[in-house]
Amino acid sequence: MGEEDEVAFRERFFKIMVPGFREKLKLPLAFCEKIKEEKSEAAIIESGKGMWEVRVSRNCGDDQIFFKDGWPRFVDEHDLNVGYFLVFEHIRDLHFNVVVFDPSACERRYMVEPQNERQIITEDRGNAKSTRKGKRKAHRKSVDTQTTTFTVEMTRHLATRKGSRVLHIPMGFVRSNNLREKKSVILRDGVRRSPSWEVKLWVEEKGRLRVFMSYGWHHFYESNHLNVGDLCVFQLDPTSSPLTSPTIFIDFKIVRAN
Repeated sequence: MGEEDEVAFRERFFKIMVPGFREKLKLPLAFCEKIKEEKSEAAIIESGKGMWEVRVSRNCGDDQIFFKDGWPRFVDEHDLNVGYFLVFEHIRDLHFNVVVFDPSACERRYMVEPQNERQIITEDRGNAKSTRKGKRKAHRKSVDTQTTTFTVEMTRHLATRKGSRVLHIPMGFVRSNNLREKKSVILRDGVRRSPSWEVKLWVEEKGRLRVFMSYGWHHFYESNHLNVGDLCVFQLDPTSSPLTSPTIFIDFKIVRAN
């Protein structure tokens, strides 16, 4: 099995931050059942900002897993609030990649401070400490003001067959990528890159600027067997989207609700 195949079969899930999320986070039971053989007492959560060690707890009698000690620090470091949602990708052995989205459905960008070593931030009786894990070149990743990712939860409206079927694109993504001047998008599977779907863009400027995916959207919806509650993560491919082109390329990932 190649590296792309391994990535394609990684389990993903998302969690919406609701009241009570700051103290602990309950992982979806369906996901917990799939990894019940992993008995580690701690998880590693990796974001664009760094790596955090979070202790896990399990309910007696079932496979339910919670993030607990160390999770409040992760919340504070990422400035999370109610309404944010996080997409987790399980790598192995309770090691996760996570992407953070704010209520506008746009990806949050964080400053990464220069450092000489990869660090895992852990909790020790309420006091922070750092655990070294491997070497890496010292560098500084500046805040990227361009929004290249947005996420949409599928609703009944997006599944309609009527002529009004459209997908609203968040304005942060529209402005960052000059969608006002574009005519269409090519949607591609983020792993396989094929097949692809061309979807026309509809620009509305009555009162305020709004941009939608219109003709071709419903074909994409049906072809990918989307259902209400599924999450679509859209990622701009800047290498395939010249500024002068009327078309941009966007890769997508689907996180199933069930």
